[in-house]
Amino acid sequence: MMASCLDMTEPFHGSKPSLVQNLSCPSARRSKSLETCYFNGRVSKKAVDELEAASPSVYKRNRLTFDAECSPIRWFYHTARTHADFYESCQARDALLRFAGQQSRTPEETERNRKLSERWKQILLDEQSHMEAALRLVERDMRLDCYYGTDHAFPHVGEMIRAKMKLLESEIVETLPVYERPIRNPTGQNDL
Repeated sequence: MMASCLDMTEPFHGSKPSLVQNLSCPSARRSKSLETCYFNGRVSKKAVDELEAASPSVYKRNRLTFDAECSPIRWFYHTARTHADFYESCQARDALLRFAGQQSRTPEETERNRKLSERWKQILLDEQSHMEAALRLVERDMRLDCYYGTDHAFPHVGEMIRAKMKLLESEIVETLPVYERPIRNPTGQNDL
């Protein structure tokens, strides 16, 4: 039986209970989309680990083919991770928003949300690192760029990733500190 993605502190590894799991929102605990993302990430992480283990034994004459076959697997791993991080990030953000809107806050709620805020930052940084890795892959392998497929309605994948990275940087530098304000000032009301 597949373990729930919400049973993990860090995406795809570790086994401590997640802060998101303890939220009062029932849909957060039952999110099939998030669970699917985490499952895809765990499975693709295992595949990437196997590729790394096999890589030293690949003959020089087979290296180009091996690397070409590895590229989509690595791409899937990084995109699955960023997908799952996005879902978890939204849940953390929404929980912090609910906390900020509360009329009164207990010390326990404040501490739980302080930990959740730290977790949210970890999630955002994890998403950022996997986006950077995905960008490096797509820049080396044009097969991963949907622009070269049959649908030219979208810009190049690299352009979309760079745009998303700008949004993510704004989330880390501008939005997260605003959401942390109620934690630093737990007696304030409607801090956002």
